[in-house]
Amino acid sequence: MLDIDARTPRASDDASRTVATGIAPYAAVAAGTVQAYRSARTAADDLQAALETRGVIEQAEGILIERHRLTPDQAFDALARASMNTNVELRDVAEHLVVTGELAVGRTRAATGR
Repeated sequence: MLDIDARTPRASDDASRTVATGIAPYAAVAAGTVQAYRSARTAADDLQAALETRGVIEQAEGILIERHRLTPDQAFDALARASMNTNVELRDVAEHLVVTGELAVGRTRAATGR
């Protein structure tokens, strides 16, 4: 919807209304394009974050697969359980395992998020 305000009543004449009516479809297309761009940008950012997160999770799964002879699904389930039990993001649990070799994340890490 195109909303045109004026400071005085009846400030727009027929010519002004004709111009406003003429540009309204273009303004709507521009607004739609901006919204589509924002949506696409958000999706791209989310995908990039998922790709970055997936790498460390796959490394942690590999450690569990090798160390405990788990299947990939079992390794992911172990990471997910550790995440839920400690209230720490899955990516952080995986990173902790990759860096320290330990699946369990300490209570202080769970409490502080660090």
